[in-house]
This record gives sequence, C-alpha cells and structure tokens, in this order.
Amino acid sequence: MDRLLTDTKSAVLSIPKSCRVLTIHGSRDEIVPVTDAFEFDKFIANHQLHVIDEADHNYTRHQNEVAYAVLKFIKASWEASTDKIDHSVPCPTRGNLVSSKL
Repeated sequence: MDRLLTDTKSAVLSIPKSCRVLTIHGSRDEIVPVTDAFEFDKFIANHQLHVIDEADHNYTRHQNEVAYAVLKFIKASWEASTDKIDHSVPCPTRGNLVSSKL
C-alpha cells in the first residue's frame, strides 16, 4: 500500500477493534513525521504507540529497543485473555496491512 496514495484516516478506521495494533516510530524520523504516529493513535481503537527517542526512520542504533517493544507487545497479547477477543471479525492479513514505511 503506497502511503502517499492512501487516505490514512480511512485506512486506520477500517482496522477492526478486535485487532491489537503496535506502532513503533522514531522521534527523529526524517521521512514520516512523528506527528503522523500520534494521529494514528487517535483513530486506532486497540492501539499501542511506542516512540523511540532520537531514532530515525530506519531505527539506526535503536534495534534493541525496537526488539524489546515488539517482544513486550507480543507477550502482552499472549497473556491477554482470548475470551475477550472477538474472533468473528478477522484482523487484516499481510496483504492489506497499513504501512507507513515508503
């Protein structure tokens, strides 16, 4: 999905509320402004935003923090009760994910 051709607000509003979403963004991203991540956070229902201080678009020198944030998110998802998740509404598949990386 090409970020520049996407109505981002409509795209994020199409994510089912049952899907947990993690956004990791660098505070010094020179391609996608960090303000975009804060906008996503306003509209994605089941969203966790993790901003990495001083990280650029490629997370140069911040790979350990990225890995930690992802593992923490996966662990929390694993520990969450599956009884609370509405499995009747599937989460997007890899083919229709919203991606902000160009």
